[in-house]
Amino acid sequence: MVLHKIPKDVLPRKSLKQTTLDEPTVPLGEKGEKNMARIQFELTEGQLMELENLMAECGMRTKKDLLNNSLSLLEWVLNEKKSGRIVASIEEKENKYVFRELVLPLLKSCTCAA
Repeated sequence: MVLHKIPKDVLPRKSLKQTTLDEPTVPLGEKGEKNMARIQFELTEGQLMELENLMAECGMRTKKDLLNNSLSLLEWVLNEKKSGRIVASIEEKENKYVFRELVLPLLKSCTCAA
């Protein structure tokens, strides 16, 4: 296990339980959960700006909201693929429909791909 020294001014004011990959965690969003896991990401300045722009565009105030919504969308996409469906956007142009299938590398490698 690698430990990183975090400057005191970056640490949260409340004491949060630190977890490792070996420790079981409670899935996000379960009702009545008492133990929370803390996740820390390393992002470039550009990635952070992209994240914050997405949050602003969607009217989200917290990164937790963005994560929860992203997980919900990914779960829906995987369930659709498991059901043998194609996930796509549809555009109507001059009484014709144009379909654009969602292409993600993880959809090619996941076990749910039809």
